[in-house]
Amino acid sequence: MTKLFHIPLKTRKNRHLLISYLIVWHFQVLILKHFLSFLKLSGQPKKYHTE
Repeated sequence: MTKLFHIPLKTRKNRHLLISYLIVWHFQVLILKHFLSFLKLSGQPKKYHTE
């Protein structure tokens, strides 16, 4: 009984970890994209200024 009960708990925990990891990864990618686009936008006017 305990063994059968333990397996679903482990899979549930793993699934929760996987979902949270995916969410964190997704947000990191979004932040990176925004940061890179922000760098490009902030970098362009500087180039024009030096010219």
